[in-house]
Amino acid sequence: MLRRTMATADAPLFAQLDRRWFFPVLCALLLVPQFLNTPPNRNAWVIRPGLPLITSGDEPHYLTLLHSLIEDGDFDVKNNYDEAARGGRQSGIRRAGRPQTDRHVGFYAGEVFVGQPGPPPVTPPPELLPPPGHPEYSTHPPGLPLFLAAVLWPLAGSPQLESWALLTSWAVTCLGAWYFRALLEHLGAGRGRANAVTALLFLTTPAWHYSRTLFSEPYLLASVAIGYSVVLTARPSDWGRILAGGVVLGIGLLMKPPFALCAAPLGVHLLLQRRYAATAIFAAPLVTAVVATLVYQHLFFGSIWHPPQPWRSGNIWTGLRGLFLDDEHGLLIVAPAAALPLLAWPRFARTGGRPALLALAGGTAYLLLMALWLEWHGGFCYGPRLIVPVLPLLFLALAVEPWPEIPATRRRWLTLGLGLLVACSFLINLGSVIFFRMYWTGIPWTVIGRLLG
Repeated sequence: MLRRTMATADAPLFAQLDRRWFFPVLCALLLVPQFLNTPPNRNAWVIRPGLPLITSGDEPHYLTLLHSLIEDGDFDVKNNYDEAARGGRQSGIRRAGRPQTDRHVGFYAGEVFVGQPGPPPVTPPPELLPPPGHPEYSTHPPGLPLFLAAVLWPLAGSPQLESWALLTSWAVTCLGAWYFRALLEHLGAGRGRANAVTALLFLTTPAWHYSRTLFSEPYLLASVAIGYSVVLTARPSDWGRILAGGVVLGIGLLMKPPFALCAAPLGVHLLLQRRYAATAIFAAPLVTAVVATLVYQHLFFGSIWHPPQPWRSGNIWTGLRGLFLDDEHGLLIVAPAAALPLLAWPRFARTGGRPALLALAGGTAYLLLMALWLEWHGGFCYGPRLIVPVLPLLFLALAVEPWPEIPATRRRWLTLGLGLLVACSFLINLGSVIFFRMYWTGIPWTVIGRLLG
């Protein structure tokens, strides 16, 4: 069993955050931007208070599939896209009545994947069109719409379904923040430091932005935080927590099958401890998720080897460079404060014991796979969307003092420099949750130029 490290005394700066008001304030800061809507035009900066609304990217397509599940009871989104084109809300109120040419659907012609053609005036050749009467199945994994359908089914037919789906993203993000803080404390952080690192993760990185979206990333981030927290803090006989960890990570796997890479280290951890029953309990939901994914692919795409989105390899070095340094999607560009845990990781890897190695294994494996993906940038979105789920594993390195050897005489300047870095990250991501879509196609400095110009 992993023993909890004795919590270290908080530095005076962190001690100020050891307050009961911290978590309610954090949740409020995550919630308020939900009700600040900007027009879908990326150059518009007018803010209108109102109920949360989806914007663009993958959001309309997840919402369309959610409507299909809770209103039609199927995965065929053709009639839902058609209804949206006639003025329905299936793809979001902002897309109601617009031609639904951007349909994220596809099928397999033999072993060749054929995606739905893009907007006109492009006319695809007949061999690239689905056969007449063929159902239209989404090119996104079904996990997120299935989860939301299970939670929001009483709202079937409600005009507020879109808003409640977005508020569910917020609630799940808050739950992830709670368990992330608990894991930091388990690793030795005092409450003040744990609160500071939690705020750093959720208010200075794209985690804040995605908490108000209908992407799978806020759910995957919460799945990592909750799964690692409950498994690593579970006592040997606490099989309920082990099962909960497996269930949460299994839900994440349904949302994105490569997410299995994040869950695997925890299974290895239990196995190395010779906790065979616990390993089986943890693995059962994950195996169920894998089987369900394969059955889904067989039923709707013709083979267990036909995923909704076929894998397309790119250049791993291009992906790694882009995920950290690209001027639109680089983590260090949109969240300079992420340099802190990156610099802290070498010491944490040496001193953090097995939890550090597990986090390093899961986070690195997932990062490398996303870097190898041809579309490492995540498409039309803000920041490094595809690696947002493993940001909790990155920020675990700040659970303990990363640079204890620095003399006190120099610590003042270090604190000042790090404070400026954190403030810069906070302002960038504050802008991303307020002006939102404006940040999807330009680095923060470009956005500032648009506002001033």
